[in-house]
Amino acid sequence: DSVYFGSSSDDKVYCLDSKTGEERWAYYTDGPVRLAPTLNNGKVYVGSDDGNAYCLSAKDGSLIWKYQAAPENYRLSGNGRVVSKWPVRTGVLIRDGIAYFGAGLFKWEGVYLCALDAETGEEIWKNKVENLTPQGYLLASPE
Repeated sequence: DSVYFGSSSDDKVYCLDSKTGEERWAYYTDGPVRLAPTLNNGKVYVGSDDGNAYCLSAKDGSLIWKYQAAPENYRLSGNGRVVSKWPVRTGVLIRDGIAYFGAGLFKWEGVYLCALDAETGEEIWKNKVENLTPQGYLLASPE
């Protein structure tokens, strides 16, 4: 049994033994991880302020895939940190084998909603959207 969480203070995703609290593994991203990871089929999915969505092995934390939603690797300073202009500040929603998430901070700079193959990280679609900056967990509905 494991507990998984992200950290905005040291830019890592952690896996702890739920009985002992001992760290099993940690994976460093290049920016704060603001939301809890999503677990699905032995994989851990997480977004980071570095502008990437990550898929890690739940067993050992090894990288399976990494996807940059941003059109470029542009960084800016904020709150004493350096983050992407297009941080992934949504949870990564997994539904029917597809990983969904949003990336972007300023609507005038472009905000993206993305869908990837959850197994391979291959892009299914990426849409630039206007007048919103998605933050928080994504939910799915059959309607």
